[in-house]
Amino acid sequence: MDIDEIKQKAAAKIEEAFADTPMPRKRNYWRGPHECEDIEHYLGGKHWKEITPKLIWNIRECLSYLTPQAFRFYVPGYMLMVLLYPLEVDTLVDRIVHDLSPSSGYSFSDWHNRRLNKLARVVTHDEADGIVTFLDTYLQLSINEVNGYYASTDIFWKIPHQLEGAIKFWSSVRDGTEFEF
Repeated sequence: MDIDEIKQKAAAKIEEAFADTPMPRKRNYWRGPHECEDIEHYLGGKHWKEITPKLIWNIRECLSYLTPQAFRFYVPGYMLMVLLYPLEVDTLVDRIVHDLSPSSGYSFSDWHNRRLNKLARVVTHDEADGIVTFLDTYLQLSINEVNGYYASTDIFWKIPHQLEGAIKFWSSVRDGTEFEF
């Protein structure tokens, strides 16, 4: 299977997994720093399928501050942008891999893992499977450094390790098993 087929197959599985995900209610998009306070202006009322690299550019660092319901609804759009347009969305890969991965050894790890658990409680098994599909596909592409997926460069040296941890976490969510942080 060629690279475009791999990406398209993963994209189709992600789209199917999130096809019935409900849109968040108005004013239930964001909780966080003032830099992200206008996120509802960018995303509010838009379906995750309407997200484009241009739209996401100014809010790519705000994924962490979406409410669990907004995260659940918009994460497929973010994942698809990273998967299909890695060069156009630039540092979004750092953000999404970080936000989908368990953390340890950092001062913010407890907060981050509590937030990750909150996100896990709102996604369905199918949605968790869509997240695993993204992570598995991105890991496969990044290991092979295909079309802008730079896992082995100095900038992204830790992404394969983070992806493996994220795959384990979201697989446990999908399978309904306990995950040890």
